[in-house]
Amino acid sequence: MSSQRRWWLGALGSMIALAAIGSWGCCSVTCCDKKPRNQLILVSPTADAVQPDVAVISKMAREEIVWKLPDGSTITHIDIIPKAPTPDTKPFEKCQMTQNVCRIDCKDGLCPTGAINPALNPTKEQSFYYDYGFKRLAATASTDPGIRIDP
Repeated sequence: MSSQRRWWLGALGSMIALAAIGSWGCCSVTCCDKKPRNQLILVSPTADAVQPDVAVISKMAREEIVWKLPDGSTITHIDIIPKAPTPDTKPFEKCQMTQNVCRIDCKDGLCPTGAINPALNPTKEQSFYYDYGFKRLAATASTDPGIRIDP
C-alpha cells in the first residue's frame, strides 16, 4: 500500500526535472534573444516570385534575411537597392557595395544577408526601405518586392 502512495513522488520529481531542463533549453535556443533569427524568403522556381512579398526585419531583434533558392537556380547574387529616404550606410554587414547597391552573394541555394549594419539606425518614426533584384550569370535580372528594416 505504501508503494501505491509514493508513485506521485517519482512523477513530481520527473516534472520538476523536465521544467528545469525545459527552461534551460528554451534559453539556449531562441527565448533569450542571444542569436539572430532569420526571415526565410522562399523563391519559386518560376518567375522568381517570393514568399513573403515584403521582408520586415528588426535591428533590435538581430534579425537577418535568407533567400532559399529553388533547385537548379542560376541566381548568383541579390542586389539590394535603397529607396528614399535611406542613408548612404550599407544595410547589412555582408554587403559588397558598388555605387550605392548592396550585393549579397548566393551559395548552395541560400543567399544570407548577415547581420544588419550596426551603423544603420532605424527609429520608431523612420524605418528604412529597400528593393532587391536577383542577378544571374547571363546578366538577366528580375525585380521583386522589398525589405523594411525596423528598429
